Amino acid sequence: MYRILLISLLLLLHCAKESSQKNYEKIHNGDRVILSGEISVENLYDEFPDWEKNALAYYPDTAVISRLQNITYDFSAEVFLGTWCSDSEREVPRFLKIWQEANLNEKGELFLYTLGRDKESKNGLSELKSIKFVPTFIFYKNDKEIGRIVEEPAEILEKDISNILLKNE
Repeated sequence: MYRILLISLLLLLHCAKESSQKNYEKIHNGDRVILSGEISVENLYDEFPDWEKNALAYYPDTAVISRLQNITYDFSAEVFLGTWCSDSEREVPRFLKIWQEANLNEKGELFLYTLGRDKESKNGLSELKSIKFVPTFIFYKNDKEIGRIVEEPAEILEKDISNILLKNE
């Protein structure tokens, strides 16, 4: 019995280690670190704590957040960003704060992809999605693109997100 428990525990630990492995690589470019690959919000904030501080310091428009909380359909969003890019450093933490404040994870699925300066990805996804500038936020409903925000919002980020998601209700 003890042996079965020990084997089960070792198997469980191995599975946990495998699932926590990073899907991105770190590229050291002088004194800067550039990430490339798929990343979680937690990984992003672990690697770049200032980005989390930027998110905490942002206060989105509460009226727009309330409208976003009323989305009734399932959707997904892809964010292509550069950890080397000042626009990404400004807009991505704001986006993540909006995502959290509006509880968009209840209806939406979020994917974050970090790109090097060449804006190419190992799996060809950034080329397939025609990513020319970062950050690029792409929104999907039923696997069909319904809108994107490229580099910076036309108005304020939460309003641009709202315009995309609510026009497709």
